[in-house]
Amino acid sequence: MWQSGPFLTAYFPAGYIDPSGTGSGTYVGGANQRPDHIANANSSSHDRNHWFNQNAFACPGSNNPGSIATCDVGVGSLPIGRYGTESVGDLRGPGTVNLSSGISKSFQLAESLRLRTEGTFTNVLNHTNLADPGLDLTSASFGKITQARGSDFGGNRTGQVSVRLEF
Repeated sequence: MWQSGPFLTAYFPAGYIDPSGTGSGTYVGGANQRPDHIANANSSSHDRNHWFNQNAFACPGSNNPGSIATCDVGVGSLPIGRYGTESVGDLRGPGTVNLSSGISKSFQLAESLRLRTEGTFTNVLNHTNLADPGLDLTSASFGKITQARGSDFGGNRTGQVSVRLEF
């Protein structure tokens, strides 16, 4: 399997800002709000500490990328009456490379007796597949990848060897 990364969306957590003035982002349990998208966030060099171009986002209503840390639209100021311009799925996460394979052989020992041996392995190349980066713009871990994918999604190499006697 060789696939591109998932499509992701950066956000301000509920309770942080409410640029629309609808109240949807001002209470706990409310909807996450989106930032303004002012540059290509996928253009940076991708590494675990900076997967996205962090200067590609701004507080809604501002073209200053440094305004994310002090963004209080709709909470500390009047709402601007619109949502952020970032679309759903604008960001591209890390891809997955996974080669899984198996081999088996059957031996006929007698007319009704057969021995079957097999070995199966996941992620034979033991390629590290990175998990999704942090997407909360208010967090210090925004754009950072802190772990590898789990075993269900291209994790570390695993293997299984078996012998089966069929009669």
